[in-house]
Amino acid sequence: MSTILKKTSADRLAFKYNPKSLLLGPSVASSEFVSLQGQKSSDFQIADIIAEQSGVADLRKKNIEAQVEGTVLERLKEIEEQAYKQAYELGLSEGTEKAYADKNTEFLHKLEGFDKLLLAVETTKATLLKENESSLIKLIFQIASKLALRDISLNEKHIVGLLSELIVEVQTAESINVKLNPEDFRFIEDLRNKKVKEIEKFEHVRIQPNDEVTKGGCIIVTNYGEIDATIEQRVQKAWAALEPKIPIA
Repeated sequence: MSTILKKTSADRLAFKYNPKSLLLGPSVASSEFVSLQGQKSSDFQIADIIAEQSGVADLRKKNIEAQVEGTVLERLKEIEEQAYKQAYELGLSEGTEKAYADKNTEFLHKLEGFDKLLLAVETTKATLLKENESSLIKLIFQIASKLALRDISLNEKHIVGLLSELIVEVQTAESINVKLNPEDFRFIEDLRNKKVKEIEKFEHVRIQPNDEVTKGGCIIVTNYGEIDATIEQRVQKAWAALEPKIPIA
């Protein structure tokens, strides 16, 4: 049966009750325990109910999550670096191959253009030669004639050979008169005075200087007729023999 206390008795008998406060989170000791277990393996196991009440279970969970997250991030970083490296190498390889292909195509294109240019040059050369063959032959003949004239004018002995050949052709004539360029005339006379053996055959020949005769040539007049052996006439004869053989342009 309950007893109701009076105020005076209650003040005397009652005492102040202060309930013990409980921490709602893991203690420092729990954190240290979980940290030590994470660093090395241990045979010591804590009961699940105690782990729950002490916060160890929650710390374990967070520790595992942190480890998993760290491992995942590290693995993702490795994958990212590997992917970047592979992409770089692939890009470098593809870039090199593309650059080579582009340059090779450009080179082949230029080479083809150069071949076409050479073909055009050869075609043009052949066309020019065909269209101007006649003119080229005439030009070559004129140049050769001038070179021959120059050689004859510098070689004084040439006139001796020319006279020897022509006099043989008219040696049966009763009279032989030879017209020479004044320079050639002086040269022959000088040889006569020196009694050069080659000039002995000209003893019965009358030689006269003539300004109209080009140096290196001569005109022979006999009782049978006249032989024009001037340089101009000889060149003209040579051209007359060559001209019919020149292709018609």
